[in-house]
Amino acid sequence: MDDFSKLSDDELRRIAGLAPDASVPQAKKPWSASILPLSEDAQGKVQFDSNAGVLGGIKRAFTLPGEVYRGEVNPASPEGVSRAVEMATVVSPANPAVRSGGNFVGSTKLSGTRPANPPAPSREALFAASDDAYNQARNMGVDYSSDAVRNMASGMRQKLEQDGIIESLAPKSYSVLRQLEEPPAGSVAPLTGLEGARRGFRNAGKDFNNPTDQMAASRLIQGLDEFVTGDAPGSVVSGPASAAREALQSARGNYAAGSRSEALTGTDGNSIQRAAELRTAAANTGLNLDNSLRSRIASLLLDPRKVAGFSDAEKATLEQIAVGTGPRNAIRDFGNTFGGGGGIAGPLIGLGAGASTGSASNALVGALVGVGLPAAGRGARVTANRLTLRELTKADEAVRKRSPLYEAIKAQTPDDVVSPLQRDALIRALMQAQQEQQQ
Repeated sequence: MDDFSKLSDDELRRIAGLAPDASVPQAKKPWSASILPLSEDAQGKVQFDSNAGVLGGIKRAFTLPGEVYRGEVNPASPEGVSRAVEMATVVSPANPAVRSGGNFVGSTKLSGTRPANPPAPSREALFAASDDAYNQARNMGVDYSSDAVRNMASGMRQKLEQDGIIESLAPKSYSVLRQLEEPPAGSVAPLTGLEGARRGFRNAGKDFNNPTDQMAASRLIQGLDEFVTGDAPGSVVSGPASAAREALQSARGNYAAGSRSEALTGTDGNSIQRAAELRTAAANTGLNLDNSLRSRIASLLLDPRKVAGFSDAEKATLEQIAVGTGPRNAIRDFGNTFGGGGGIAGPLIGLGAGASTGSASNALVGALVGVGLPAAGRGARVTANRLTLRELTKADEAVRKRSPLYEAIKAQTPDDVVSPLQRDALIRALMQAQQEQQQ
């Protein structure tokens, strides 16, 4: 009740859905735009307002945690719940309860702890862990029977030929397969040699000009993996094959995660982020980074060669970045409309808007709007760039978390302790958001 005791009678009537008291003169109420950062005070003056529109919503979202921590906002009050819902909407337009796992309320998170969520390992750490695991597998001295390898290779050739994938149509894959079919007399097949054959099949599968070779390489890799991970009697002649298989799987997983991360935010010119930054730095003073990132992500998703290693969830996240969210699209549109791209368009748009506003109110307001709109447009473009780059960084972190190294780090990290204040604020916000979506 203390939260509503300071409200006026008219405000209480409005909350209750009643009309204002007709006996009381109604003063002109200040007005704030829902999209543009503009507001009008009680005297009818229109001015730039960083607390209005989409820009104001983003600003309030990022200041809320600090205000709650300092005691300036009570998370249990109507204002606190409303601000928490607004923050969840700004960060993601999806239902926050869905992003939090859907079963947040009633889960073990209410007990005061939550599963650990350590930072994603760096690309350098992933590649280093991959090298270490490969070296471990090589040093285990695992050898396979050459007869077992020959029989495995001959069986794979027979299956390919039965399906019409003959050697003349897939020469690169068959070239590697022939080496497995013809081991030297009296020899053994070391695990490192089989791993080398697997890399050969993978390289053959990169020939996107020959789809038949691609198909053959994919099936041969699958067959070789089944042989190595299997337990056929007599196939292993020495060494701990099971431990070596686990090391190889870890090496492949970490290397694949590092490679996907490198394609997104690597430092060379082939990554999405670096290529977009280089292109936009040479034009528009870097203000077009948002559009460039979206375009390059879309190109990645449309290229089967580049997107092959990404999971469905990762591809969905990247598609969301390319399409954009409501707040990000609104900020970009505002920047484009009001000359955020730089050049002569910004001042001309600003002067036109200033003259129009000046004729409607006064010359001072017109001059302020004429100068402020291009600056606000430029600020909106910078904000859109940062938001899109942040989303790409988050996608990159998710890619690096889908790795054996991260799972090992997570298993060794103790659960986090959730404070009662943080827990209650999150629960109230999630419940409120779910109710509003149902309505």
